[in-house]
Amino acid sequence: MLTDSETIDYEVALARPDGERVLEIGGGTGNLTAAILDKAKQVTTIEIDIDMIYELKQRFKGKRKLKIVEADFLDVPANEYKADIIMGNIPYSASSPILFRLREWKFERAVLCVQKEFAERMVARPATDDYSRLSVMSQIYFNPVFLKAVSKSCFDPVPKVDSAIILLFPNNEKINPERDRLITNLFVHKRRTLAAALKSREFTDDEKKRVLDRAGSLGLAEKRIFQLSVEEIISLVKH
Repeated sequence: MLTDSETIDYEVALARPDGERVLEIGGGTGNLTAAILDKAKQVTTIEIDIDMIYELKQRFKGKRKLKIVEADFLDVPANEYKADIIMGNIPYSASSPILFRLREWKFERAVLCVQKEFAERMVARPATDDYSRLSVMSQIYFNPVFLKAVSKSCFDPVPKVDSAIILLFPNNEKINPERDRLITNLFVHKRRTLAAALKSREFTDDEKKRVLDRAGSLGLAEKRIFQLSVEEIISLVKH
């Protein structure tokens, strides 16, 4: 649980929830919830832990603009609860599933606290060690901004690694499962050249020919996967 009040205030200041509808992923003990409630028009907190649900209901008894939902965020139908802003201090183990689930939600911006390494990979640039499938997918569907590292000492219990706060703006990109699968398969071979990677069994004959033809016309066939920019990858795998 994030317990550092300065960090919580920083998150709220960035989110600018004044008069807005906020969806909080994981209410926990309500430290962030309380700060949001002071400003937001309406807050929906989704929490899976029954003990945390009880604590939230006790702490915020009588707060009419707060709706507490007992559920796993990953199981909640997209946009069931309307939100202008999404916030949350995200469990490390669920960071990737939650991020990709957010592709289906409509919102203006999100402020999330995630593992620092995860945040660094989200914003990584081509030809760096951190550049990965996560980088490409994050930057296709969102404009992610790395804002601030958060020391592990700001949490109770204290985790083994530091965290970071990220700001997400949706790109309103339509989900494309075929394209996303192609990107996933390419990054299995991130250190290979594109031409070598396409020889793998993960790709159909049609995909191999189509992508390699485009790579040839763009002069990208001998470029290594991790050196390709997001724009180059999109141009290669588009239908």
